[in-house]
Amino acid sequence: MMPLTKCVHHIIEEHCEAYPNKTAIDAWDGKLTYGELNRLSSALAASIAEHVSVGDAVPLCFWKSKWTPVAILAVMKAGGAFVLFDLSVPIERLKTMYDCVGASILLIAGTTHNPKPLEELRKILLQPTCIIVDECTTNLREPFAREIKPENRLYIVFTSGTTGNPKGIAVTHSAMATSIAKTAGSIFLERSSRVLQFASYSFDLSIYDHLFTLASAACLCIPTEFDLRVRYRKVFKNFNANWVTLTPSLARMLGREVLENLEVLALAGERITKDDIFRWGDETRILGLYGPAEFVASATIKVFGSRLHPSANLDPADLGSSVSTVCWVIDPKDPSKLVDYGEGELVLEGPCVSAGYLDSTSGVGASEKKFFNHAPWQKGASRPSRFYMTGDLVEVCRGPDGRTFLKFRGRKDRQIKLNGQRIEPGEVETAICSFFKISQNSETVDVFVDVFQSSRGSSCTFLAAYIKGPFHAKSYHSSREITQGYLSEETESDLRSFLIKRLPPYMVPTNVLYIDEFPLTPTGKINSPELRKWMEHQSLPTQNTKAAIQPPAVIDHLQYRLMEIFAHTLGRQIEDITPDIKLTDEGGDSLRAMEIVGEAYMQGLVVTISDVLDQPVSSIVVRERTTTVPQQLPYVDAAVFDLAQKSLKEQLESLNPCTGEQEEMLPTLLDENTKLNLTLRIECEFQSSIDANRLAKAWERVVLANPILRTRILQVHGRFYQAVVAADVPLNIRDPPEWTTGSILNIFGLGRPLVRIYFDTTSFKMLIHHILFDGYSLPLILRSLDKAYEENKVEYVDYDNFYNWPPKLEGRKSDFWKEKLRECQVFPVLGSRGPYLEDYCVSRKLFFTSTDTYSTGAQLRLALGLTLLQPHRPLKLVYGEMLAHREGPGFNKLPAPTASVLPVVMEFQSQQTIHEAYESIKRQIAEQMDNADVTMSQLRALGDDADYACVLIIQPPEVGMFSGMFKHSKAAYGNALARWGLCLEFNVTTKNLKAHVDTRALDTSKALKFLDSLEAYLRIILCTLSSDSSYTIARATSEVAQDGVISHYIPPK
Repeated sequence: MMPLTKCVHHIIEEHCEAYPNKTAIDAWDGKLTYGELNRLSSALAASIAEHVSVGDAVPLCFWKSKWTPVAILAVMKAGGAFVLFDLSVPIERLKTMYDCVGASILLIAGTTHNPKPLEELRKILLQPTCIIVDECTTNLREPFAREIKPENRLYIVFTSGTTGNPKGIAVTHSAMATSIAKTAGSIFLERSSRVLQFASYSFDLSIYDHLFTLASAACLCIPTEFDLRVRYRKVFKNFNANWVTLTPSLARMLGREVLENLEVLALAGERITKDDIFRWGDETRILGLYGPAEFVASATIKVFGSRLHPSANLDPADLGSSVSTVCWVIDPKDPSKLVDYGEGELVLEGPCVSAGYLDSTSGVGASEKKFFNHAPWQKGASRPSRFYMTGDLVEVCRGPDGRTFLKFRGRKDRQIKLNGQRIEPGEVETAICSFFKISQNSETVDVFVDVFQSSRGSSCTFLAAYIKGPFHAKSYHSSREITQGYLSEETESDLRSFLIKRLPPYMVPTNVLYIDEFPLTPTGKINSPELRKWMEHQSLPTQNTKAAIQPPAVIDHLQYRLMEIFAHTLGRQIEDITPDIKLTDEGGDSLRAMEIVGEAYMQGLVVTISDVLDQPVSSIVVRERTTTVPQQLPYVDAAVFDLAQKSLKEQLESLNPCTGEQEEMLPTLLDENTKLNLTLRIECEFQSSIDANRLAKAWERVVLANPILRTRILQVHGRFYQAVVAADVPLNIRDPPEWTTGSILNIFGLGRPLVRIYFDTTSFKMLIHHILFDGYSLPLILRSLDKAYEENKVEYVDYDNFYNWPPKLEGRKSDFWKEKLRECQVFPVLGSRGPYLEDYCVSRKLFFTSTDTYSTGAQLRLALGLTLLQPHRPLKLVYGEMLAHREGPGFNKLPAPTASVLPVVMEFQSQQTIHEAYESIKRQIAEQMDNADVTMSQLRALGDDADYACVLIIQPPEVGMFSGMFKHSKAAYGNALARWGLCLEFNVTTKNLKAHVDTRALDTSKALKFLDSLEAYLRIILCTLSSDSSYTIARATSEVAQDGVISHYIPPK
């Protein structure tokens, strides 16, 4: 078989000249014709040629994009050998590949949806020379040409290696050009084909997708990685794809509904079963492709035909015809002898065999063991050829018609194929041994990696690692006497972290088992079949299996729905959300977690706040809600309803008990001596004149849609109620006299309207009492008004769940809070429960090393807890914290006040380190948040322990309070934070901490010492979390006390 002496880019350039207006690339980020592809790649090639010589390796660092084919063609024209870098694999692995190929530059895109991996790669490579493709393709000053020979390297592809590192394979222009010429027609690749680029860049199939498609004048369709991983069902339809290469297991997952309109479905990378042949569309041609990465594209092709036009031979084990190679089968024990019939090792011959391995990745001489130019069975051959020993075992068979064909039987060595990915166990074993050598200083660990398949109703194949070492072992009672041991949870976690930083996800073992002895064969080798049989009878990995080392999982449909909720809550497009997203990594906090939990509940899903805060989406357990929220509202006696109606001038629409937080406010608000004014005044100057009639109609619709704006507070028989009236809230054309004064009018009163609006064509003013809103709901009201004015649309929100929330406190939740609140320290000790008057306020600017809200809040809470601890008292304390309570059903969209102050309990251990306390406090608070759907009145009914004296308010980042037509608003309270004896208000945006103090509860000097202590503890926490893991709480308390900061707090009489 003669090689084609032609360069691949010359083949593609011929199509660019013949079909300049034909679409070459149809990608998510744009389309390119063949003419545009040629022009852009030539301009980029000129820039690349300034940095590389012919044959030099050029890594391409892109997510899937239209720029990938442009860069591939440009590198070819510049004479380089392109290397596709998959940015989803560990950065350390990419660095190893970069060093192995001896690269000096990187090709990158100027804009990318996820720049973090590329930034990390550039940093670890010490800022190499980078060529930004979209900045180097604007123009070409003069025609670019470089002499390149067919025997020059075209690309380098990496696969799993036996030496502990990935193995590089070099392929020439001639090998690829010959493969295209010989096989493109046999796989029905035509100019009308629309090929979906499905394979990842770490898979050699991705290279064939690009080069075969463009060399056939077809169209390459490129979706995003996100669409392929999550929205794969829509990809085929959106791109109108008719040709794709998939692994059989992936095709099965996609199903007939997705693939039935394809013209050609090529299956490769795994064994094909009979069920894989005709489960697709009636006219879909099914192909079976075989070819290792060391051979360009397909060494053999099996055409199964379609459902309506099947081939004569449908044996899925039949490898088919060899159109670009000569297949030889040799005796595994004597490579100089051929096998006429029966089983042997497959050897491929021809110009499509690659140039061999890079010595830097496989060791000197590795190529000579697998590649050769002269075959001992071809004595007297007229010319040298190119051979590759595949290591695959095949059987030479003869059919009924006398035709000889090959059947795939397995491997000669231990190489594994898992979901189409090639794995050398030695690479995984080396990585695991390295971990124990580095972190455990252990030289006595033996590792064996293999695959197993569960026999318990699952067809899934998993990767397992068996480790023999000095571990405590526990014997399992089974017929197979293999004993299993354990490592500490910390060691297993460290091992997982070590592996995922070095290996692609598919190479990280799903199960790691520690055994005292390997079962051996009579010849002294590890008995792999015996291990597999034993493993098949063990439990499959679960989320609670401590020994499981699980790579990021493909998400299920419930987790995808949760991803959509994440996107909406974070204000992102769903394309920007990955299954690995973690809320706290995105700056999310407990408020955002509550929003997500609440919205999930409304969509029929159940998740916990602690999971949403601490876990990536792919690890969150999402359950479908089996029961609906009770719709029956709290029962109100008819006599009570009648009395309420008699006390009102307006028509009463509904009557419901006040919420727990409203009940907490009311005694102070109704005290005749109180100076507390919780009325908020909002003033907005419009940037342009508005239509007064249009605004009045918009406001009328908003009031109609939101009962909270029509709510009065009533007291009947000693109990407080929310009375919703049928009257509207009129827009007043002119300011009332009291608006012109400096003070803010207190509009609170039983039975009185609690919202007032004033406006003209240039300004808008509102008075609204805090008993009707919180910091989350008020922006919703204003956004609703803005939308009603601009778009004439109002969203009607169901308030029933608000009036019926929270559920009863009983059962396990009641027991949880009783135990939590038992024997807690309370500071400061207060003589009564108010009313309090803020007569002292002091501010402190706090320093934090962390930028995300979750970590900052956890550090502040720990510092507060240590400050509140009193000498010689139990190490358990309670303070109050304002919680948003947006976890209720639909509360994330509800313009009603749900925030309330609840007790937060902290427990410390005497010898606990700061590190341990920090992690413990985060867990304790997350656990309490999962049980936070209660009110203070419910907790006080449990006993006298439910109380607090210090209140912490963490104000979330200031985003979206005022927007749209109200963007230029300002707001002020009458006197808002005088509800507690000591209130600490922390602004996440400014890092400013305000202490609002009633000096009858805590005098000025003690308040200052309190803040000094808190700051001192915070400095210690920030320092020790980043350096000293052995620093104890006792040591911190002692050092702060020595500085003269902490004193024995004795409440004033």
